[in-house]
Amino acid sequence: MANRRVIAAVAHNVLATLVSRYSDYQGYWLFGFLVGELDRLELDLLDGTPRDGDSAAAAFARELAARRFDEQVAKARVDRSWVREGRVTFESVPGAIERLVGLHMRVGSDVRVRIRVVTDRGRGHEFARQVYVARHPV
Repeated sequence: MANRRVIAAVAHNVLATLVSRYSDYQGYWLFGFLVGELDRLELDLLDGTPRDGDSAAAAFARELAARRFDEQVAKARVDRSWVREGRVTFESVPGAIERLVGLHMRVGSDVRVRIRVVTDRGRGHEFARQVYVARHPV
């Protein structure tokens, strides 16, 4: 079994897997569905249960985040009782941005993605990334 220092790596890896192109929903990158419908979305990594009012994409994001967290905890052999809190927050940066995506100009937003995991001993681990997300034309 690992020690609690590994929890920082777990948090970092969860963030990396969530913002990767492998976060797939209906054959597209999940965040392309979310960027157009919300300014802020907070996900509980310990409870992936969809909330009332969630769109299908937001409900999927909640389940995916909790599943990715569980996978990383298992890979690192971290005792789940060592984690008191885990949250991921997606926040759209105000203002539309037009960028070249592939061969096409697309309108999207920069999105800040933050993860915070707190151990049972109160130590917090926080990481953040900013990614460009173009809304899917679907």
